[in-house]
Amino acid sequence: GGILNIPNELNNKLEEGYDTIWNYIVALRNLARNIHINPSQIEELTEKISSKIGLGLDSEITKKGNLKINSSNPVFIAHYEHPYYKDVPPQVLTIYVHYNEESLDRGYNQTDYKAASSRVFLNAALSAIPNIGIMKDTIFHEVAHGVDPKQDMWETSPSIYVNPSKSTNKYLKSPLEFDARMTEMVTFRKRLLMNFYKDDKDILDNGIAYIQKDLQNLQTDVKQFIEDLGFSDEVHIYVLEVYLKDPEIKKQVYQKFYRMYDELLTAFTQKKQELLPEIKNG
Repeated sequence: GGILNIPNELNNKLEEGYDTIWNYIVALRNLARNIHINPSQIEELTEKISSKIGLGLDSEITKKGNLKINSSNPVFIAHYEHPYYKDVPPQVLTIYVHYNEESLDRGYNQTDYKAASSRVFLNAALSAIPNIGIMKDTIFHEVAHGVDPKQDMWETSPSIYVNPSKSTNKYLKSPLEFDARMTEMVTFRKRLLMNFYKDDKDILDNGIAYIQKDLQNLQTDVKQFIEDLGFSDEVHIYVLEVYLKDPEIKKQVYQKFYRMYDELLTAFTQKKQELLPEIKNG
């Protein structure tokens, strides 16, 4: 199969909202820094920033001396039609930002299709989400979880998901996590290649050449393939290496990438033909 279908309307709204969401993350980081400098003023500082950015915040310093900041308000809201379930109401995606120095988790998702709700929670701590690129990938990953019909199978199929605390490898290979990771990674590469999809034959030739190089490397030089994907995040590289070491999972990884490359190659070639001068019969 391919990758999870995230509706274009939702994708476009996310692209418009990324900068705003990042600004909230930066605001929570600044608040955390100021609290660490003046821990006795935790309530005043929290109230001041809460009022300034319009989020209901509360802060606490844990017994270990770490800081947690919770927010009761979403920083992003979008409505969309569910791509798989046509008999459910329009869905509402809400994104919340919190700050937790005790967790390396970047984010998590809570979804209830029937209640038309998909909630994504992001951890603003620097150790979790160091830059806006990783924030975008994290949101995309959690949104992929949110549209996945397998979310409905928790009770009937426990093997659909494995808790990472039990086994990192089994967690990464569990169907729910595997499909979200692959949707994130294949889409990442597709977005880079789509930059070549413009009205210029030379640009399209470059795009076709890159696709053919990826396809060649998949067969002959996996290390080069991973390098060329352009991931700056070591987690992506680690996850892909885990997948490619397992023969069965490797087949599925290839299948998902091949389908994307095939679709793009067809689109690029068709567009290139449209740009070629028309040959008229003399």
